[in-house]
Amino acid sequence: MAKTSPITRYKNKLVTSIVNSPELVELLDSSYVDDGEFVEESGDLIYKQIFPYYYIPETQNEQKSYVIMKVNGLGIKNKIYNKAEVFICVISHQGIMKVKGGTRIDKMGEIVEELFNGRDDFGFGEMELVSNIESEINTTHRCRILRFMVEDFNADACKDE
Repeated sequence: MAKTSPITRYKNKLVTSIVNSPELVELLDSSYVDDGEFVEESGDLIYKQIFPYYYIPETQNEQKSYVIMKVNGLGIKNKIYNKAEVFICVISHQGIMKVKGGTRIDKMGEIVEELFNGRDDFGFGEMELVSNIESEINTTHRCRILRFMVEDFNADACKDE
């Protein structure tokens, strides 16, 4: 069975990229950004509005946005490399969906696509966007789920037996 160690590495890179994107952070909580510059430590949003797993706090009365993610290892291909599936889900309360030029989840999805599609620092080759689907979480939250595929070397295949 393939080791899952790249999963933690991928999630750390995903979270770091998200908290370092002023455009995405502003859509999550505008108090962190002013005129495209950070005014507060955006890392404070981790485990509040940015989760490295699929989770939404039970704050049905608060109108907030979230970014959640999951990474699935899909096993070993030809015993040389692993394939992984990366899901990034952007979520918004229905009451704050409207933003300049579109909807909050569409804008957040566009930024996530720009941040990760074609990136070559997760495995080898480029991270590839394979789907971008709009959905709903419940009666008050809407979401956009972006699914990426990435390949990485299988460290076990390089070991002497």
